[in-house]
Amino acid sequence: MDHKNIVSFYYQHNKYKHFSLLEILEKYQIKINFQCRSGYCGVCKITLLKGQIKYYREPLASCINNNEILSCCCIPVENIKLNL
Repeated sequence: MDHKNIVSFYYQHNKYKHFSLLEILEKYQIKINFQCRSGYCGVCKITLLKGQIKYYREPLASCINNNEILSCCCIPVENIKLNL
């Protein structure tokens, strides 16, 4: 695993409750690949190392493995650590 791209995100419910994880990363100018923003293509897939997320839209991309999440259609529900 390449550890140079690890990001920790400290959950703040009131500040981020209306934003996808992708949008939050963009707000902090952390660049990741994306395309559809709807959970269809799987391009925004990242590895969740620690913590939990919740999907507000169930992803339809079939390319998700264990510990991988689609950042375009999920929100963090606690502190998380990501490998980008």
